Amino acid sequence: HVTCATVFEHRDFQGAALVISVGEIRWLPGIMMSPSQNWNDVISSAQVRPGCHLQLFEHGDFGGYRDIVDNQINLVQHNDQYSSAKCSCN
Repeated sequence: HVTCATVFEHRDFQGAALVISVGEIRWLPGIMMSPSQNWNDVISSAQVRPGCHLQLFEHGDFGGYRDIVDNQINLVQHNDQYSSAKCSCN
């Protein structure tokens, strides 16, 4: 698996981290952060590997609005509102 990006529970790359490989995650609620918490609606910041692009979607199966990230960023506009993701690298 090629690492594409890392997303974080809190702003400024703090809290729990999820490494995203190149590919698709259709349903973030299916990935557990802890025994009682999944990754649905909790992503607040992201670090994307140079040459890669992370797409974050409001709903599962890539529905709703889409934000594209290609650097290190705090996700202010849609903080804690993502349910699926796609990541690709050149």
